[in-house]
Amino acid sequence: MQSIGEIEGNWLVNGKWDCETYSGELTIKRTDEVYDCEWHLENGETYQGTGIVYTNRLLVARKQGNERPGVVLYVLDAGDALSAVWNHPDINYRLGTGLTTQPEHPTLENTRVISYYGPDGVPSQPLRLDITRNDTVYALSWSGGEKPLAGIGLPLNKARALGAAWNSGDGVLEFLSFVLRGDEMKAHWARTGSNRIGEESACFRGC
Repeated sequence: MQSIGEIEGNWLVNGKWDCETYSGELTIKRTDEVYDCEWHLENGETYQGTGIVYTNRLLVARKQGNERPGVVLYVLDAGDALSAVWNHPDINYRLGTGLTTQPEHPTLENTRVISYYGPDGVPSQPLRLDITRNDTVYALSWSGGEKPLAGIGLPLNKARALGAAWNSGDGVLEFLSFVLRGDEMKAHWARTGSNRIGEESACFRGC
C-alpha cells in the first residue's frame, strides 16, 4: 500500500451535509495494510470507517454504528481495463485485488464482469459490476455472487479512477476522499441515496 506520511492519531473534524453541520473527533489507526477510522461526533453519533491510500489521498468508506464497511479503488489503465484494490472486514486488514475480464471501456460508467482475488491470490466467483453516474456521484452494484452488493463512490484522477464504499444489507454508506496537506485534511464525501456532495475538514489534534 502507498504511504502519505503520518496520519495516525486524533483529528478534530468539522463537516457539512446540505444545510447541516457537524463536529467531533476522528481517530485513525493503521493495522497491516488498512487504516481503521472511527468518528465520535458531538451529537453522540459514532461511525466506523475503512481507509486505503491512493496517491496523496486517504479514501474512507464509513457507516454509522459499530460495523466498518468495505472500501474499493478502481483504476482504468492505459488500455481501459479496470483493476481494483479492496478491503472488507471478511479479510481482516489485508488488501485484495480485482481485474475486469470484459469489456474494456474508456469511461468508469458501464457494465463489466470482474474477477476478485483475496490477499492470498485465490480468485472468487466473477461478478457483474454495474457503475452508473448521477451528476458527480457514482452508484455501484454487484450481482452474481451469494448476495447482491451495493456501493457509492466519487471519481478521482480526472475520472480515470473511482473510490467507493460498499456493503451488503441495510444501512446508509458514505464515501470520503481526503487530501492531506500538512496537519490538515479536507474531504468531499458522498452518501447512498443522494447525488449531493458533503464536505469535511480535519485538523490534527493540537494544530
